[in-house]
Amino acid sequence: MQTSEFYDVETRNNENLFQPQSDISVYQKGPHDAGIKIYNNVPTPIKLLSCNSNQFKKALTDFLQLHSFCTLAEYLTL
Repeated sequence: MQTSEFYDVETRNNENLFQPQSDISVYQKGPHDAGIKIYNNVPTPIKLLSCNSNQFKKALTDFLQLHSFCTLAEYLTL
């Protein structure tokens, strides 16, 4: 669910996925939460291609090959 589905106002992060808040560390360390964090950190021009899976995959592959990240923490601090 995208953030834009919650608000009528255009915001700068409206293409991000909604990340539910949780105090449970099992959820915070799980794949669902990690996937949302990783997707939300993808550059906006690539996120805008997410409606076409082939273009999205190509753009994301090119981006990741151009920027070789050694760790997830390095990627998230992009």
